[in-house]
Amino acid sequence: ERCGTHLVGPLLVTMAAGNALATKAPAHMRTKARFAASLGALAAATEVFNWMSRNPERRLSKLLARPGHEFQHRVATAEPTPEQLEVTEAALDLPVEKIREGYYTDEYFNRTRQVLLDDDRHPRVVMQVFQKNEALLAGIDEAIAVLELCSDDWEGLTVHALYEGDPIAPWETVMTIEGDYTGFAHLETVYLGVLARRTMIATNVKEVVDAANGKPIIFMPARYDHHRVQTGDGYAAYVAGSTIGAPIGMTTGANTSWGGGSAIGTVPHSLIASYGGNTVLAATKFAEHVD
Repeated sequence: ERCGTHLVGPLLVTMAAGNALATKAPAHMRTKARFAASLGALAAATEVFNWMSRNPERRLSKLLARPGHEFQHRVATAEPTPEQLEVTEAALDLPVEKIREGYYTDEYFNRTRQVLLDDDRHPRVVMQVFQKNEALLAGIDEAIAVLELCSDDWEGLTVHALYEGDPIAPWETVMTIEGDYTGFAHLETVYLGVLARRTMIATNVKEVVDAANGKPIIFMPARYDHHRVQTGDGYAAYVAGSTIGAPIGMTTGANTSWGGGSAIGTVPHSLIASYGGNTVLAATKFAEHVD
């Protein structure tokens, strides 16, 4: 689920109240009264929405969120088919069974889950995910995929999240997970790691693009990190570039695999050295043999 459509419920309530008040205004003032009521309703709905975000477990919050929830499920969002989940798992290269086993999880989460399950205790919780800096959000779809593919009961969870590429403020909630804690306690290390890594890359790329002030940017970090991070890091850079309208050149096929496109590259020093240090000859041969 996405949080934005949950503004629908508060807006319907505040608009109805505002219009009811506007009809009581004198006839010659009614148009202005309706306009003022609309502005007031929007402001009030925004405040109510903020309260809902801070108190998602309250019964009133759930009631007000229901219109947006229905809109998401009936119009904007369809549950993925098993075939689509298979494609997602393959594309993200998620080791689903290992994640489910807690192999990538900090052991204290595994032990917490074990204690609760052995004691037949199933607390219903609302987990809020946030960070402490101005940033550009990335990895949210991957984090949701971890929950969907690796939790005990995805249907029993209610997940709200911001979008890939959303700018986020310090302490702003980017995702909430509501449900039986034992069903996803073992996933916290993994989805937090995904969000931390992808958001760091996207934020860094945005800062570089801003500093470049319109100059083309080439994303070439592959030689400085393990090869298995290239795919996700390239996607995070792609999210940053797409969000701010600045195409980012990627230098490996893995970097481009999730966002699309082809890797770019010109002439390394080794090619020039292979032609005896003759830069002109190396460049000529490059032009002859590379499309």
